[in-house]
Amino acid sequence: METKMLRVHIPLPIAERLMAAAEHLGIEHDAIVSEAVAVWLEREEERRLLDLRTLASANTMFIVETHRIRDWADSL
Repeated sequence: METKMLRVHIPLPIAERLMAAAEHLGIEHDAIVSEAVAVWLEREEERRLLDLRTLASANTMFIVETHRIRDWADSL
């Protein structure tokens, strides 16, 4: 897989914990950061889909309510 070098600033306490975890697990800190970013992106994509579904549901409910109002008005 191709990669791209990104430069980020991480607060020192988090960076120290990251380096300690990488050493303890015997893996590169890049792998931990890549996995964390992938998990974060997946979660954000799921949130966006949930938001879109909620909006679609609200729009559908609005249409149904409008239809009921028209039916009621037509029955007068």
